[in-house]
Amino acid sequence: KGHPVCIFCCKPVENIHHIAPFHNDTAEELSENNVCPLCRRCHFEWGHLENWKSWNTNILKHAEWYRGLVKTRPVKERAKK
Repeated sequence: KGHPVCIFCCKPVENIHHIAPFHNDTAEELSENNVCPLCRRCHFEWGHLENWKSWNTNILKHAEWYRGLVKTRPVKERAKK
């Protein structure tokens, strides 16, 4: 099946992101409800809100919102020759 893709940019990823840091609750470290795939860039920007000491507990909602924006973004059409 291959590697999962980032929930924001759809690039292939090799790692998972913990939605809630597992140091807060070690029992949640490998819980399917506490992980999501993020690429390196999105991990920092969205997963940690551009600060490694922080975390985004609403990341799944933010990913859904962002994908909706991308799906409906306006695109300028090229002029026909």
